[in-house]
Amino acid sequence: MNEQNYATLEASQRLAEAGIVLETEKYWVHYLRKDVWKLSEINAPVMMLYEMYPAPSMAEVWRELPEGTDFTKGAKISAAWCCHGKLGSPEFQNANPTDALINLLIWIKTLANKDKQ
Repeated sequence: MNEQNYATLEASQRLAEAGIVLETEKYWVHYLRKDVWKLSEINAPVMMLYEMYPAPSMAEVWRELPEGTDFTKGAKISAAWCCHGKLGSPEFQNANPTDALINLLIWIKTLANKDKQ
């Protein structure tokens, strides 16, 4: 399993803090006895868990982005809602591409919520 295909623990926590819940195959699980976080499936016994965060894959995050989202290497996005020069900022540049998509998704959902108010 390539962990680069899944969100890091930090990005998974940011998603939870933003109130965005995605259906995922993998989770970051805190094993209480060993005091360690591991990327795993949810099959772990509940008694061994302390905390758990969904760890979406790139595909699982991509499905949540609005239709018309199209970008190339270098984070150029051609959707009308995203042409404000924000994507060159450090928050959208990440060594883990899934984390970068999560940052984008959180930003989009935050904008959408502001528009509703």
